[in-house]
Amino acid sequence: FFFWKQAQSAYLVSYEEQFEPYLIIKKPAVMALPGRESCPGPFDERFSGYGWNKVSFVHELHRAGFSFAVLPASWVVHCAHPKSSESQRFAFNLETRVRNRAARFAWLAELAELHSGASGRPRPLCRRFVSDGA
Repeated sequence: FFFWKQAQSAYLVSYEEQFEPYLIIKKPAVMALPGRESCPGPFDERFSGYGWNKVSFVHELHRAGFSFAVLPASWVVHCAHPKSSESQRFAFNLETRVRNRAARFAWLAELAELHSGASGRPRPLCRRFVSDGA
């Protein structure tokens, strides 16, 4: 906080696992990510509701070579609010958490393959919008 408060210009920060910053990004840059040609939006639909939607998106940006900068003359206010029904369902339902974790590991493996070029072609990250033969 002190560094941000004293900064006079934007500065880069390193990506960290589970990173979930607020973002300002142009939509065309997001849609140009590898494997996203047929995706309707930035989030992988396996993480709908609660649990890893924003974290997976930021991780994907990192793997695609995006840099993260802090804008010192800007700020966001997050107002406290009651936990959503999705958040509570996630917290109190073991099956939901296990399903989310399995999806997370599958997604990480797919992303590693996508960026390693092992298959010779990008794999789509949004399965619902791409035929199985793509």
